[in-house]
Amino acid sequence: MMTNSIFLWVSSYGGHRVRRINMTSGIITTFVGTGTPTYNSDNILATSANVNNPREIAVNDNYLWVSDSGNHRVRRVDLTTSTITTYAGNGTSSYNGANSYSTSNSVPQPIGIFLTSSYLYITSYGGNSIYRVTLSDQYMIVLSGNGVSGYVDGQSSVARFNSPQSSHSFGDRLWVSTSDNRIRLIRLSNGVVPMKLGNYYCRFTISNRFCGGQRTSNICPIQLSHWCYWRCILQTHDQNKTHHPLFEILIS
Repeated sequence: MMTNSIFLWVSSYGGHRVRRINMTSGIITTFVGTGTPTYNSDNILATSANVNNPREIAVNDNYLWVSDSGNHRVRRVDLTTSTITTYAGNGTSSYNGANSYSTSNSVPQPIGIFLTSSYLYITSYGGNSIYRVTLSDQYMIVLSGNGVSGYVDGQSSVARFNSPQSSHSFGDRLWVSTSDNRIRLIRLSNGVVPMKLGNYYCRFTISNRFCGGQRTSNICPIQLSHWCYWRCILQTHDQNKTHHPLFEILIS
């Protein structure tokens, strides 16, 4: 889900579409996708293009980016012409590194995408890596990870991630949530710095937010104003098997 001052965009994972809601009129329309979960073509109207299990969205004044997870691509839609193209990935599901033009390399199962004024960061769930694409020339590098699943801290080429998901950049830091219940911190200037916020038991009060202790089952980042705001969901269920958010961490 992503918004600007006029529209709210929502990715419909199971519906294989991206929907757009006019925040003044409340009218919802399909902006990307046909509902068919395959890849058909690029350089066509976004409403004629298939997307497969779209996940996260990024938007600026000119373009909308969509992590087309099931098609192993990041797609970009021109907001003026509604034309869709592949921005990163070549549709293959195996890791093969990067350091070239963004559509020349694989981006297995992209989930998280985070946009800055200069870069697009992509978390590759299937490739256990984080990519960085320079917006000016679409040159893509592997920012961190080597395609091997695991938990290893260190410089970018030796670091390992377990199916990374969402990400958020703040200053010289990129925060990444992973499937092994951790939040990893990547120092953008020199590689990975150990930073684990998973495996915690938390107490919550109105005046104070505190973490320490046992285990979480899922960590998902969202942006709130200028803060990096992480909502953590404990591995607890009620009798209806419903997950309950029991604490929040606010990182400035």
